[in-house]
Amino acid sequence: MKTFAILLLFFTITTTFAQNDYRTDKVKKLQGAVVVNFDVTFERKLTKEEKSQPLFYNEVIVLFNKDKLVMRKVYPNQSRDFDIFTLLDYNEQKQYSCKFEDATRYAISKDFGLWQRKAKKIEGKTKTIAGIECQKYTLKVKGQVKEIYTTEELGLTYNHRSTAKGFALKTVIFDKKLGYITLKAKSITHTYDVPKKHFSLDGFTIYTKEEFKERSEEVREIIAEEKFERVGDKIPHLKILTLDDKKIDTRKNADHVMFFVFFYEKCNACNFLYKTVNELQEKYKNQKVEFLGVSMNSDFETEDFVKFKNIKFQVAGEGSYITQPLGIKKFPYILIVDPNRTIRYAKIGGSGSPKQVKQLDVEIEKALSFLNQ
Repeated sequence: MKTFAILLLFFTITTTFAQNDYRTDKVKKLQGAVVVNFDVTFERKLTKEEKSQPLFYNEVIVLFNKDKLVMRKVYPNQSRDFDIFTLLDYNEQKQYSCKFEDATRYAISKDFGLWQRKAKKIEGKTKTIAGIECQKYTLKVKGQVKEIYTTEELGLTYNHRSTAKGFALKTVIFDKKLGYITLKAKSITHTYDVPKKHFSLDGFTIYTKEEFKERSEEVREIIAEEKFERVGDKIPHLKILTLDDKKIDTRKNADHVMFFVFFYEKCNACNFLYKTVNELQEKYKNQKVEFLGVSMNSDFETEDFVKFKNIKFQVAGEGSYITQPLGIKKFPYILIVDPNRTIRYAKIGGSGSPKQVKQLDVEIEKALSFLNQ
């Protein structure tokens, strides 16, 4: 890669943005691509637990060429089979919110439209960021006035949907869980070594916002139907062998509750549950509740994974012989079975949120109430 001083050779002097294009001739003449690396600073001090969450990120990378821009957050706690990014297509004037998880790829599209947040230019106030002089603006972010700094030197409008002119090299965003976050550019480089696939949506299913909402409602209906059909059913007779050679027979659980969590190694959504189930097991260690993880991976793969994720509850590998009689096809999946072998709780997915933990607590207590009945 070459330094930003060399990058400037690829741009012309004009800085006026076309109202309907969000670009100047500068970037339209760009050969190769530009990479902008951003430091991430959180306004409040995050807990160790928050920093360990799958969606915690500690860096942002923006990559653009003359036609498209891609923004990626760096998630240090994620597996390699997970990616969330935003793609802006300046020719189509569309934004795509993209997700790749466990071989499922989709993108939600929307038009650029009008930049929504009103920014106020502070005349005479500038700051040098990543070697470029930037203009100061202020704007409201979730009710608080924040400072951002933009430049028109890059020839591209990228300002997190504000009315500030140019490319934001310092900005503030808000996350529901992590609070206010400042993104500040630390380096800008030019490269010719970016394959076109980095700007491509090949293999992605593209939805409008309305189509995706409709799809989500259909998925929720399917989940609700499966939950309704399972709750109240008797669990079939299963003989399960755990990784540590413990034998479990579902016909012989008359004196305890059984808590099942079904998962597989590359399931990103499953990552939210391991710690939750560890904590529930600790809470109920002196009560008649047995926690069992069922992995869809081989015993060998599962043994390594259990160590890597610090899973403390017992686990059985090669779990298809368990999921097939139960008809479980989506993961993660949680079952709570009372001492009468009746399924009292069945749900696809899990966020590990305080709300879900509270719900699982309630369901375990309900199932325990059937002891000696």
